[in-house]
Amino acid sequence: MSWADFNHSLQLRILFQPPPKMIFINLGGNDMTACSMLRIFNWIHQGLDTLAAAYPDSYLVWCDILQRLHWGDTPEQNIVMESKRRRVNRFGRQQVRLHVKGEILIHDIDYQTPGFFRADGIHLSDVGLDMYLDAVRDKILSIM
Repeated sequence: MSWADFNHSLQLRILFQPPPKMIFINLGGNDMTACSMLRIFNWIHQGLDTLAAAYPDSYLVWCDILQRLHWGDTPEQNIVMESKRRRVNRFGRQQVRLHVKGEILIHDIDYQTPGFFRADGIHLSDVGLDMYLDAVRDKILSIM
């Protein structure tokens, strides 16, 4: 899901569903190649502000955008996108610390370990997915 989709779907959830105890935000990877950082920053700020206002008692966990083996067709594009990913993650962490009750989920999945990814270099392999879900489980247990 992209940030634009999230902000739209959030409006419907606020109206028709009870507040969740915990919300994991795992968004932005698909926005990285198509949107400017300013646009992504605005969506993050808007989304987190909306969550904080609508669900003041919910606990929010920012999940860092994962690295990828391939962001583009050239090594230069991969370098630029990796830098952008780090900056977006830093911004998201700062926003969570400033505006909502929450924590940060930083995982050990990196592009230097190709076994974490499927052949497309974007999606997680079974091993990478198990590592990611273990990190989510550990974060839930540490909060509860």
